[in-house]
This record gives sequence, structure tokens and C-alpha cells, in this order.
Amino acid sequence: MEKIPQGFYTLTYRFRILNGEEQIFEKTKNLYNQLTSFFLKLYFETPSLGQVPAGRLLREMEKMVVPARGCRSAPVEFPFGKVPSYFRRAAVNGAIAAARQMESRGAKWSEMPLQMAPVFYKGMYRKLTCQEAELKLWDGVKWRWYSLKLQGRPWPAEGKQMSPSLVLDSMNRYPMLHVPVQLENPDARTIREKMETADQLCGICFTNGDAFAVCGIVRRDGGYGNVHFCRGGRQYRHRCEQTLKKIAASRKAVGSYGKSRDPVLNKRYWNYLKHLSDFYAQQTAREIVDFCVANGIGVLALPDYEKTYGSYVLNRVGKWTPLYLSIRIRKILEYKAGSEGISLARVGYYRKDEEKQKRGGNPFLETARSIGEQCWKNHGVTLDAETCGRQEDLAEK
Repeated sequence: MEKIPQGFYTLTYRFRILNGEEQIFEKTKNLYNQLTSFFLKLYFETPSLGQVPAGRLLREMEKMVVPARGCRSAPVEFPFGKVPSYFRRAAVNGAIAAARQMESRGAKWSEMPLQMAPVFYKGMYRKLTCQEAELKLWDGVKWRWYSLKLQGRPWPAEGKQMSPSLVLDSMNRYPMLHVPVQLENPDARTIREKMETADQLCGICFTNGDAFAVCGIVRRDGGYGNVHFCRGGRQYRHRCEQTLKKIAASRKAVGSYGKSRDPVLNKRYWNYLKHLSDFYAQQTAREIVDFCVANGIGVLALPDYEKTYGSYVLNRVGKWTPLYLSIRIRKILEYKAGSEGISLARVGYYRKDEEKQKRGGNPFLETARSIGEQCWKNHGVTLDAETCGRQEDLAEK
């Protein structure tokens, strides 16, 4: 039997920081963003940097601001004085990532204040565990080591922790330390490799009704397998509507109008909506993954709508709706499915069978099955016309 190759995926664990002075956190964050802004501007003002390979770009930008051995000055003046090299390199990498993202979107450089979370490379942190950590922070005068107490869910013993980041968000009551952890993926085969040996896959359709998602298994021979409805959409919509009414009443009481959010006035309500959405998204993603694991599914087929169509539909249904929550569900599925060795296949075009629609049945289930059938066809598997549509499932009502 051929051995299944294993790989790795990254999952971020979030910890509350229970002590420490927020002023020092803010000063460190401001310095990091000033450094990132400086290197971002340097990147766009030096056209030759755009031709440098990604692996050498960090070194080339450092050479422009750090004097060489035996030299008194560098080609570009560095206005921040003495900064730890690992903190500077984190800012350079942050600037490179932001620049590449702007280039991919076709955006132009503009000197706007950044709000990036400072990243701490090795040398800027030590004694990092699930209960405590020591960070080297800037207090406005000099760099000092601070011991911090942490609270949160511990990562697995086999996980390998990576560079943490300090997250300061006005919507959070506490400063947070985000720690990426590298975990093992039990099945690192590509989708094409899995499709060559798979007997069945699962198609998913996201809805705006009571079911957040409808899962339908489609077999290689064209037959159908088990079905699962991830419910709770009506309850989620109702809770969101009730909270939005409270926000509207609160804004009206103090004479605040317009579409802009007021995180200070209604902070607890906005936090409730945020946590409510995260709860239902996590729950739905877990249901989908558990359903796939129970049925031995290795490939999940998700609809990949056109950008204009997707934007139009999501904006039309509104933000606090089950269908809009599918954005968050998709992101969570990326790592939850990866932890079980399940790959996500995005189907850009699928066709609904009119004859199936005439039979009645659930239209969302038929859509999920159509997505699964199209995924088979995209990978060169021709479904049996006689078998296709034959339902031998144990459908969950």
C-alpha cells in the first residue's frame, strides 16, 4: 500500500494578555507601523527593488539603510536610531507583504497611517508558553524585557510555535497575543491525486435560509450518498436583527445617525454580533468537517462564484445574514478541513439539471449535488448517465 505523504498547516492561537501597560504596547505598535511605512515608501520610491527576487528583497532593503562594515553611513538615512535587527526585519517583511498585496490589486502608494500588528521574531521574545511570555518592548526611551501572563486555549504538544504578534483592537477588552502554530496535515496529497483514488466527494451549497450549508455526497459512479443540513440560520438572523434594533435605538437616543459604526457607544453590541457570527461559523464548519470524516470524504467541493456576482449577491442580502456568513465559514473550513487531511476544491461553473428540479425535492440539495458532479467532471471523471441521479442515500431530514 502506497504511503500517504504528510504535510503541515498553520493555525493561529489567540491569548489574552492579563497584565502589562497598554501605553507601552501602543508605543511598540506605533514604532512598528512607522518602520513599516518607511520601508513601504522606500520600496515604491526605488523601482529597482521590484525586480529583486523575493528571497533577496529583505537583504537588499536592509543594505540600503544599514551601513556596511567600515562605512559611516548608508545610502538612505534611517531616521529611527538604533532598532533591534529582528524588529527591523519584521517591519521590512511586513512592508514587502503589503507592497506585493497592493501591486496585485493595482493600488498606488499613499502615505496613510498603518495599523498592522507588530510581529516578534526570535530574539524579540523568549519563554513563550501557553501561560506566559517575555517580549522586548519599546517604552518610548529604550527597549526592555516585559514578562506577560497569558490566558487561552493551549496548542497541541506536537505543534511548533512560530513568531507571535501583538494585536491591539479597540473592540477587544484585552490586548491579545496571536501565536501561529505549525501542525501536521495527515494527508498532503493534491486534489488531483486524491480524485484518482476517491470513490466519493461532498458538494456544498450555502443558503440564506435556516440551513447555513447543505452537504450532499456524490459518488464516482454518479450515485448519491448521505446528506446533511447545517441548521441554525433563522436563529442567527433573529439574534442579529434584535441586536441591530438595540444599536439603532441607542444611536437614536443620543442623536447619532448615519451608516458609520460607533464602536465606543455600542461596543458591547458590536462585540456580541462579532462573537455570535464567529460561534455559528465555527459550529457550521465543524459540522461539515465531522460529516466528511464520518463518511470518509477526502475532497470538499465548494461553489466559487464570479467576483462581480458574489459581491452583488452578498451586498444585496445584507451583512448579518446566513448567506453572508458563508465568507467566514469558508475561511474556517480551510484549516479545519486541513487538520483532517480534507482538501477544498472550488467549482467555478456548475449547471443545474432542470429534470431534477421538476422532480421536486430540496433545490439547495440539488445544487450541492450539481456542484459535486461538476467537480468530478473538472477532474476528468465521466459520470454514468444511467446511474447519475439515482438516490441511494440515507438523507438526513
